[in-house]
Amino acid sequence: MQNKNAGYLAAVSMSLIVGFSFYFSKIALSFASPLEVLAHRFTAAAVFSAVLLLLKVLPLKITREDFLKFLPFSIFYPILFFLLQVIGLTSVQSSLASIIQATTPLFTMVLAALLLKEKVGRKKLFFLLLSLSGILYISFHKGISFEASSVLGYAFLLFSSFSSAANFILVRKYARSLGYLKITIMAVFAGFIFFNGALFIRMGLGASLGSYKMAFGTYRYLFPILFLGIPSTLFSSMLTNFSLTKLEASTMSVFHHLGTFVSIFAGVVLLKETLFFYEIIGSLLILLGVLGITFSGRK
Repeated sequence: MQNKNAGYLAAVSMSLIVGFSFYFSKIALSFASPLEVLAHRFTAAAVFSAVLLLLKVLPLKITREDFLKFLPFSIFYPILFFLLQVIGLTSVQSSLASIIQATTPLFTMVLAALLLKEKVGRKKLFFLLLSLSGILYISFHKGISFEASSVLGYAFLLFSSFSSAANFILVRKYARSLGYLKITIMAVFAGFIFFNGALFIRMGLGASLGSYKMAFGTYRYLFPILFLGIPSTLFSSMLTNFSLTKLEASTMSVFHHLGTFVSIFAGVVLLKETLFFYEIIGSLLILLGVLGITFSGRK
């Protein structure tokens, strides 16, 4: 029970960070392109990780065998997850994208049942669908229009959700033997290499360096990037991977719905956005779903 409590605490902490990351993402994207934001956030995460390793705050020894084991992780997360998400969001409205991304726990539940032999009881399925219904309720009230021209975007977002679910399964399976901290740090450096490489290829070396000069020279952009890089990328991944050593993958994944709940209230408090009645109803459904899975899993 004590181990599970630590897992639930880590999952809730991750949800809080992810919820506030939407606020900082909005600010960052007003200054730079999505690819630049990804490259900059992973650079911040990688630099901070390198400092922790050099100071031996994280006394990790990463071997060649560790890297070989990690290859499947890096393909699904962070590479495919973020890349497909960014491409999909260019042609799909955000309210519909949030619905597609909310399918991650469903993918996780199916994969966990097939590959990890996790038992999916009726209670767990009911509360997961209850939580998902909250996101659906909010999104439909915000207005959704399906466009045939965005079919490819829908597919990219769906595969992004699948990539996230596949990563949960891999972490759940290998975190205890490989170590959740190693998985986290290697994911950060994989993202740093891939997204900076993509940025250099797209913009050229000179323009890419100019992008970094802007990032570190603009306080209103730098602070959001530091938040997205350190708490939102490094710490949230660390908390997610830790919780997957304590909780079933299907249980842990539903806590990502809680991020929507947090983001709504972060917008009200920090951005002075109007809180609508449908958002209150949807948020309660999300919260009830997450609480239901939490308490039904406490044995």
